[in-house]
Amino acid sequence: MPSEPPSLPVPSTGKSEEPPSWPSDNDNDSKEPTKDRLEGSSTDKAMELFQQALSLRKQCLGPNHVDVATTLNNIGRIHVQRDQFNEALGYYQDALRIRRVCLGTDSLDCWA
Repeated sequence: MPSEPPSLPVPSTGKSEEPPSWPSDNDNDSKEPTKDRLEGSSTDKAMELFQQALSLRKQCLGPNHVDVATTLNNIGRIHVQRDQFNEALGYYQDALRIRRVCLGTDSLDCWA
């Protein structure tokens, strides 16, 4: 039976390594972002990056490529997270249309 490899020492930084935590609900004076503000800003940044990706993918791959459909679907997911269901539906429909054309309706990836 093979022996266990020797464990390597972990370098110490000299600081206490405690995981970060969310501010409590009673910590209103904190300069740290609350979970609600963090979520809004992260969806804003995600939407910005997905829009950039969509533009680049359309330029490089053409408007009817399956990777464009994936990006459209991701933008739809951001709209759902924001409770913008009508906007999400349009992106989901465009993504499905592209997948049907590119992959065919018999493909499991068409419906992913």
